Amino acid sequence: MAVNDAAGLVFARSFYQSMLGGLKFGESVKLARQETHALGANNTWGAYQVLRESGLRIDAAGRFAELGLNGTFYSRRECVDELRDLAAKATGAPADRVKSLAESVAELDRLLISTWRDGESLSALAEAFKSLGNFGAALEAYDEALRDGKSGRLCKPSKAMRI
Repeated sequence: MAVNDAAGLVFARSFYQSMLGGLKFGESVKLARQETHALGANNTWGAYQVLRESGLRIDAAGRFAELGLNGTFYSRRECVDELRDLAAKATGAPADRVKSLAESVAELDRLLISTWRDGESLSALAEAFKSLGNFGAALEAYDEALRDGKSGRLCKPSKAMRI
């Protein structure tokens, strides 16, 4: 897709003003796309996409800062993706970072509404707990996932697995 120079300038100005004004990354892109779309006569607004809202902002010192969880998820998939991201971040993380990640996973466990607590989300929760070394919580989440009965990714533990 070709980007119209004038529309690209509108997008860039709007995006950076929003980011520097304290809006989150996804919100800044959305606003900039809306302003670019309002120009009409081009499709440059569609050239800019955000595939995942990360909560990234620019803090008062001008540094990028990832915000903590706010409990606002619009789909189960967002929760599952966040749990997988937290599990990945735990790998090789220093102790102070692991503590912060553990708090985020515990918060997500509380936020995971009952209709989203299926085999896949509970398996992701268990993996996050496991990555953080909280094996008791990981086993509880796996057990809940097994009781769900809708998970195609988990199976009943075999006799060999219980040993």
